[in-house]
Amino acid sequence: MSQRHPPSEPQIRETAEQARQGRPGRPVGVVLVVSTALAAALLAILLVYFAAGADAATLLL
Repeated sequence: MSQRHPPSEPQIRETAEQARQGRPGRPVGVVLVVSTALAAALLAILLVYFAAGADAATLLL
């Protein structure tokens, strides 16, 4: 027996081109900038922690 979705649930259909483009409303540039900034901040904290010692790293936080 195959189960069908109830009529209240819309069927989701998208073409391969739409799937490649990603979700609308979230520009790739914003995601790249935010993720790069977070990675840089994490690396800076780790660098200070291991290079200057734990006491200096707590000043950043």
